[in-house]
Amino acid sequence: MLSNKSIFTFILSAMLLAGFTQADDQILTNVYNISISENSSVANDQMRVVFSASSESTESSIAANEVNKQMAWAVAQAKKLKGAEVQTLNYQTRPVYQNQKIRAWRVNQQLQITSSDFDAVSKLTAQLQEKLMVSSMNFLVSDNLKKQEQDKLIVTGLEQFKQRAELIQKTMGANSYTILSANLNTDQGYMSGPVMLESRAMSMKAESATIESGNSKVNISIDGRIQLEF
Repeated sequence: MLSNKSIFTFILSAMLLAGFTQADDQILTNVYNISISENSSVANDQMRVVFSASSESTESSIAANEVNKQMAWAVAQAKKLKGAEVQTLNYQTRPVYQNQKIRAWRVNQQLQITSSDFDAVSKLTAQLQEKLMVSSMNFLVSDNLKKQEQDKLIVTGLEQFKQRAELIQKTMGANSYTILSANLNTDQGYMSGPVMLESRAMSMKAESATIESGNSKVNISIDGRIQLEF
C-alpha cells in the first residue's frame, strides 16, 4: 500500500511531466517560412590535372619500382612549378588474371597538380606525358575567390530575407516580427566539366593543349522562420 508521501510524489511528478509535454507541444501561430537562394557565375581561376602512372610485370616489386621511378620524376618536375599544389593519389596494386590464374601484377598511382598558372600547367602537362598518362583536366574556383563571392551573396541574401519578412509583416497588418530561426547554407559550387584527354603514353613531347577555363556557379541559400506580432 502506497503511503501519503509516495502518492504526493507520484502526483507531483505526473503534473510536472504533463507541464513539460504541454510546453513541448505548444503550437506557434502566425509563423511564416522564408527561403532565399542566390547564385553567381564566376570565372575559374585554377586548373587541375590528374596524371596516371602504371606498370605491369610478373613480379609486383618490379612493377612497383617502375611506377615509383615514374612518379618520382613527375613530382620533381611538378615541384618546379611555383605555387602549384602537388599531391599523389590512389596507389594500387592488383593482380591480372588469365584462365583464373594470376599471370601478372599491375601497379597504378595518380598525381594531381593544381595551379592558377594555366600556361605553365599546360606546358607541364605536355612534358609529363612523356612518361605519364593524363586522366582528367578540370577548372575550378579557388577557395579564396569562392569565399569572396559567397560573402557578397550572403549580404544580398540576408537583405532579401529582411525584405521578404517586412513584406509579409506589412501585408498581414502585423506590428512587428521576430526571427525564430535562420539557416545559412553554402555549397562547393559547380566545377566546369572535365576535359578528358586521350589516355596513352606519348613517345615524344606533346604540344601544349589549347584550353578554355570557363565559369563555375557559386550558390548560397537562407532558410528561416519568422513570427508575426499583432
